Amino acid sequence: MEVRIVNIYVLLARGDHENIFPSAITKDGQSYKDQAFDDLGNKAKEVASEAIDAEAIFADIPDEFLDPIQN
Repeated sequence: MEVRIVNIYVLLARGDHENIFPSAITKDGQSYKDQAFDDLGNKAKEVASEAIDAEAIFADIPDEFLDPIQN
């Protein structure tokens, strides 16, 4: 669940060329807390690191094991 929330926030932030999204987050008095977003940021870093690690693990797969449709 946390990963999906991180992905949603990342996508919203990427498309926000006028920086409306950060302002909207801080105006949400019910759920905005600095610590919550620090935790979210740390979780996002962890997920990104895991994705990079997984990509590195699978980078050296021999061609014979790769799906020819995806290549």
